[in-house]
Amino acid sequence: GWNKAFGRRGRVFADRYHARPVTSPTQMRNTLRYVLFNHVSHSIRDWQANRGQLRQRLRFFEPDRWSSGRWHPTKSGVWVIDGSPPPAGSPLSAPKTWLAREGWLRAGGPIDPAELLDRRPPRPPRAR
Repeated sequence: GWNKAFGRRGRVFADRYHARPVTSPTQMRNTLRYVLFNHVSHSIRDWQANRGQLRQRLRFFEPDRWSSGRWHPTKSGVWVIDGSPPPAGSPLSAPKTWLAREGWLRAGGPIDPAELLDRRPPRPPRAR
């Protein structure tokens, strides 16, 4: 397997795998947003000061052109990267649960990449 191919031993990505049940529309939508845009979330702090410029560069927020994210629905239908819609024949299997199929849409609708610019830090817990 993987370890043999790379001359490794031990668990692969054990420190990077976090299994967590997704049980609500909001949690599912946040999970999808994380998966689709994780590649930009690491550098977004560098762009926070230039929000206007960044909004003009929404290409920066497209899913990776080599990922299946191109077939994920958007507010306008599907992602168009460099003027090209995704090829026919989605590699995605149809979601098997209501939450993955449509439930997540109840938590804010299709994911807009500009949302990443509007992220606010979580509020601290209120004292009781």
